[in-house]
Amino acid sequence: FTLNSNQIDNEGAYNIGKGNMKALTHLTVKSNKIGNEGALFLSKTILKQLTHLDLEWNALTHMGMHYLSGETFSNISSFNISNNNQIGIQGVVVIATQSIANLTNLYIASNMICTKGAEMIGMLNLCHLEILDISDNNICDLGLYYLSTGVLTQLRELNVSLNQITEEGVGYLAQAVFSNTLEWLNIEGNKIKDKGIEHLAYGKFRNISYFKTGENQLTSKSAYDIY
Repeated sequence: FTLNSNQIDNEGAYNIGKGNMKALTHLTVKSNKIGNEGALFLSKTILKQLTHLDLEWNALTHMGMHYLSGETFSNISSFNISNNNQIGIQGVVVIATQSIANLTNLYIASNMICTKGAEMIGMLNLCHLEILDISDNNICDLGLYYLSTGVLTQLRELNVSLNQITEEGVGYLAQAVFSNTLEWLNIEGNKIKDKGIEHLAYGKFRNISYFKTGENQLTSKSAYDIY
């Protein structure tokens, strides 16, 4: 069920929740006006049956995450809360307390979770996670260290663009626990110099088929190292 780019607010979320959609498994309400109260309405109605939930570009804060907690995450395999801006570290704390062993896709871009939030994600019980978008969160080099040394051993896609990462962080990435499974990597818009690409070139990656490095501080040398 997709209702992207409309004017759906908390009342709309209430109406979705009270509808007779007992077989619904996918709900996408991207780019609307659903806030914390709307999250509460959804949590009390249809959320327990969902496997895919997309709430990107709404008006959620960490309180909305609190309302979505409980049994909500027991069946969720794909969860998108990117670009809500106010989730923050407190929102990640809520996720950390949930039963999320079935989660395979997590999109949490542009939510001000910073280094501490990245540390918590690296420590979560996310052994089945395959896709992680943590872009534009100011996680910095240390945040990438926590992700690279955590439990994300099955990761196939990683987006860490726009995170103030330098070649130090890429050095951690080159030795990541998910280096053998990673196929898709986006490190655009950081502060990475040639040495960082050299780290990747001599790292453990063997299966990368999609690699985005734009808007860094690279020279022609990096083009040679990549290929």
